Amino acid sequence: MESSKKHSPWHAGRIEKSDINLENFTLDEFKKLPTMTRADIQQHGNEMAWHDVPGGCFRYTTGGSSGQPLIFNFGKSRQASDAAGRIRSRRWWGVNVGDPEVYLWGAPVELNKTDKVKTIRDRLLNQLVLNAFEMSPENMSIYLTAIQNFNPNVSMAMPAVLLY
Repeated sequence: MESSKKHSPWHAGRIEKSDINLENFTLDEFKKLPTMTRADIQQHGNEMAWHDVPGGCFRYTTGGSSGQPLIFNFGKSRQASDAAGRIRSRRWWGVNVGDPEVYLWGAPVELNKTDKVKTIRDRLLNQLVLNAFEMSPENMSIYLTAIQNFNPNVSMAMPAVLLY
């Protein structure tokens, strides 16, 4: 509780209001904690973030496929852990780092970055990123040609994109 009070006042308040017995913490005690909602994150995201997390606190924006992008914060160790998990799960399917991958993705923040670092990263990792928000009958032949020319070992997409 002391850590949450120090680093995340919003979460500390939720724990305190939930009357959780931290001295005898069990699954039943954990169930007392109310589920965090999307609205909670939208309204209190800044209060949730551990701004002094080692390595830094960074903002991330989802693509907004639900109608409104979700903005939240994460630390570098969390980002590294997520990347390691993605690499591991791909290897289970025989896809290694550097194998050609196509992403039909819809995160406008990521897709609108045209900086050199992103371009170099995509080239080094052998990734082709296509904007799912630009999918249209007119663009589908362009996308199909780009995917065929890239000849990926794997394609990744948001579920809604696959239905297009």
